[in-house]
Amino acid sequence: MTECKITRIELPSPQLVNEIALLEEANFGRGGLNEWHLPFIIRHGRLYVLTSCGKILGAASLIRDWDHGSKAYLVDFAITKGRQKEGLGRLLLKGILEEMEQEGVEVLELTVAEENSAATNLYERFGFCRVDFLKDEYGQGRDRWLLRFKTQVTST
Repeated sequence: MTECKITRIELPSPQLVNEIALLEEANFGRGGLNEWHLPFIIRHGRLYVLTSCGKILGAASLIRDWDHGSKAYLVDFAITKGRQKEGLGRLLLKGILEEMEQEGVEVLELTVAEENSAATNLYERFGFCRVDFLKDEYGQGRDRWLLRFKTQVTST
């Protein structure tokens, strides 16, 4: 596999936003982040992209919890269709977890579709635990698992 790089995006550009919106649409259809959400996430949350040779292979976005500053939420995590099952998701998730630990995040949560066993397995291999089943979380019949990861950061 060619050398991959994880980069935090700090300034939205129309081309980058469009590329990530297309990645989102390919993975999540209408449920993915789009050109309306992405600039906000870039400015007020965290957006990471996984690239190789200038091509975006994956993206992940996070927000901090307003009530618990040491908690973050992985809003979105996607690997380019056709490049899944190559270890890119593991690489991106590992980088995100390291970054969150450096930023003092103690707990990282996410939801995953009940039927998405590939994603659930990835998260659980990294130490995420199922903490709740959210019935109809994204509308009727769209159930999700809530998963939680605790970093090695300790409160003082």
